[in-house]
Amino acid sequence: MAILYAVVARRTVVLAEFSAVTGNTGALARRILEKLPEEADSRLCFSQDRYIFHILRSDGLSFLCMANDTFGRRIPFSYLEDIHMRFMKNYGRVAHYAPAYAMNDEFSRVLHQQMEFFSSNPSADTLNRVRAEVGEIRTIMVENIEKILERGDRIELLVDKTETMQDGAFHFKKQSKRLRRALWMKNAKLLTSRKTHHGIYSSKFGNFLNLKPESKPECLDFDLSWFNPSDRPCFDVTIIGTGPGGLRLAEQVSHYGIKVCCVDPSPLSVWPNNYGVWVDEFESLRLVDCPDKMWPMTCVYIDDHKTKYLDRPYGRVCRKKLKTKLLENCVSNSVKFHKAKVWQVKHQEFESAIECDDGSELKASLIVDASGFASSFVEYDKPRNHGYQIAHGILAEIDNHPFDLDKMVRMDWRDSHLGNEPYLRANNSKIPTFLYAMPCDSSLIFLEETSLVSRPVLSYMEIKRRMVASL
Repeated sequence: MAILYAVVARRTVVLAEFSAVTGNTGALARRILEKLPEEADSRLCFSQDRYIFHILRSDGLSFLCMANDTFGRRIPFSYLEDIHMRFMKNYGRVAHYAPAYAMNDEFSRVLHQQMEFFSSNPSADTLNRVRAEVGEIRTIMVENIEKILERGDRIELLVDKTETMQDGAFHFKKQSKRLRRALWMKNAKLLTSRKTHHGIYSSKFGNFLNLKPESKPECLDFDLSWFNPSDRPCFDVTIIGTGPGGLRLAEQVSHYGIKVCCVDPSPLSVWPNNYGVWVDEFESLRLVDCPDKMWPMTCVYIDDHKTKYLDRPYGRVCRKKLKTKLLENCVSNSVKFHKAKVWQVKHQEFESAIECDDGSELKASLIVDASGFASSFVEYDKPRNHGYQIAHGILAEIDNHPFDLDKMVRMDWRDSHLGNEPYLRANNSKIPTFLYAMPCDSSLIFLEETSLVSRPVLSYMEIKRRMVASL
């Protein structure tokens, strides 16, 4: 075979790779990519012994192949043009954010197939003679590889063509993953051991199950318009609960002049939950200033061999910003607030009323229960088999976690880490959970194990055990 090796990379990040030979070809190719100057689209050639490295740089990516020096330049560059076209058609802008070897499982096969075609099929050369760039290719200078390698940086190219074709990139990928995970575990253990003096005792996360939330309930410093029982008003709408849904409803309904009152035991408390949103959805709701962290893309790990990348920004909501904004709009629209716990809801022919633990009664034409799934106020005319969602999340400080900072992990369904936990793996096959990861910076990350829906509800301890296994 004339073309022996090919790689697609973003600067030094290898996205896909295939080698028809064994040896250190890949290592030398990565060294070349590392030393290339920052330039726009270009074509380069470097010789080493009896081989030439051909490089096509386009769309912010590098497409490199190694061929025998007797094979010329036209066909290798035609091969790279073909690979470039196929790669951009399949992955497009995702390639500018994808982690190392993200496309290797699928695209290494394309590199291999087209390598065989351009190396041995006579029609490949016949087709390429009519291309406009043939004249340009003839003018490309073939530089010796020492032109870009520093003194003492020379690498002897070792190529063993007696071996059968194999993709060495797969083995490299597996080894690098093992190393990365080992370093993550080592760093995590070191971090938790440092915290033993502060009451967190951990050995391989053994006591992670017993960790308690460190954050204390926090209240906003905000002036609300309070309900006055002596006025004995009758509202158009009374909303039970001031979570995101309740406040947004109050804000929108009151905008049309409808009289609204929100009832909650602590209307000014900051929400404890972590919220994530698609940025474009918050833009349409005019809440785009509320996320405190955004990622340009998201990824979904379907299993150990298949990953999907979504070219759609995702954000983590700043709970203070969102609640403050909703409260400001509510106050501006004359929404009233009452600090109490609702005990009972009563319905009559033309109006309804709620009774609170402070003895007050609020009447309204419509009562909306936005207090959450555990509410006892909603009645059904027949038994219901509810589906439940449950999650356990932590904000973790760690020395160099293994997640890419420009991607939010929307769902990680992989279960290979449960191989040593047969009980957990069996349960996970019945009621699967996924890991949700928001890397805030290189040492701070929000992690959450989630059961999207289950009947009956998955136990909270089971969710925590699965997070321990993920960690």
